[in-house]
Amino acid sequence: MTRVFKIRCYPTKTQIKKIEQNFGTCRFVWNMYLEYIQKEYANNRPYSNNYEYSKYLNALKNDNPDFHFIKEASSKAIRNTIDNLNIAMKRFFNKTASYPKFKSKKRNPIRSVFLNNDGRKCLNFLENNPKYMKLPYYGKMKIKYRKRELFLRPSNNNISSGRLVKEGKKYYICLIYNKERVDILKNNISYGIDLGIANYATIYYSDGNYYQQESILKDSRYININNKIKELQVSISYKQEINYQRLLTDFINRHDGEEPSEKYKNIMKGESYNTSNINKLWIKIRRLYTKRTNIVKDFINKLVNDIVVRTKPLSITVETLSVRDMLENDSSHLLHDLIAKSNWYKFFASLKNKCEEFMIELRRADKYFASSKKCSVCGEKNKNLTLNDRVYYCDSCGITIDRDLNAAINLCKLTKYTVVI
Repeated sequence: MTRVFKIRCYPTKTQIKKIEQNFGTCRFVWNMYLEYIQKEYANNRPYSNNYEYSKYLNALKNDNPDFHFIKEASSKAIRNTIDNLNIAMKRFFNKTASYPKFKSKKRNPIRSVFLNNDGRKCLNFLENNPKYMKLPYYGKMKIKYRKRELFLRPSNNNISSGRLVKEGKKYYICLIYNKERVDILKNNISYGIDLGIANYATIYYSDGNYYQQESILKDSRYININNKIKELQVSISYKQEINYQRLLTDFINRHDGEEPSEKYKNIMKGESYNTSNINKLWIKIRRLYTKRTNIVKDFINKLVNDIVVRTKPLSITVETLSVRDMLENDSSHLLHDLIAKSNWYKFFASLKNKCEEFMIELRRADKYFASSKKCSVCGEKNKNLTLNDRVYYCDSCGITIDRDLNAAINLCKLTKYTVVI
């Protein structure tokens, strides 16, 4: 079972210089490889895979003095960048992902670089001084962690690889390691979980009890951060409009009253964002985005921990959400935004990892199972139920019940399902 251990690190000025050089070189190699693929396609030549391009790049950096700077970067990081783009292209050819994009230095707040594929030799906690970690190419680096993280850290023999990540102005070390599964003593109880917007999760227990978790979108901290982001975005829009009008006026004055073409107007609109004041506001927005992401991540982790670790059920049944089907009959942009911010995919991924770790059976209902429209008492189906109906009323048996609770009961009683774990 593969897991990731993330820890904060504090590189020195010399190490930061090396890290930034690696970030820049890897970004340059990614863009150069992507441009190379496009040129080969334009000339009707076959696709060059990662192995062929690595040979081409090695010859280029040895023979051409303009590319000697690639030698100064970590060879493992360069090779991993080429492999990642090759994987992205294969996913595009298999129609499982979109076409990969060129990487921008300004619009890429989260950056990472590969360390080594043999962590047992090169990614070592120093046993005599656990406040430092030895990294390949960078050397000894200071780390910081809580006391709880010190006991949860993986042993040197279990570490398989790692990455050095920069989020904003903070640096982290992500260690990929193998963890053994734990077979805990489980309680004789099963769950049915229905996800929603008003209530993030409605959990029904097989013993008849239930619990409804309020959505994180209603949290005061989350709302305050959203309001600050909106204020900064309005300020950026206001400053951009002023800058654009100034550039437009200067152009008209220099060309005796002649207005620029639409193409040049779009160029000036892009240039109007490139000011120091607007860049400072973007940095603030990115920090707020990071805080908002951490709030949602903490909320999901605590909810999953309560569901799996504290109660220890025999099985958990969740629905298979189809966001496209939910939105095809509703054009409300507000609903689209709420669904995107709910992060149901992250919840299911975290739930799956936790169930795998503690050997709890995770079940998934069929995509077309109408958990909300089916009566949990008599089984009658209400085909006229819409997303706006928050209370379920059955014409057959006359029961009136909360819509989400009705769905959670149906999921808990479900007999036809797919076992995920």
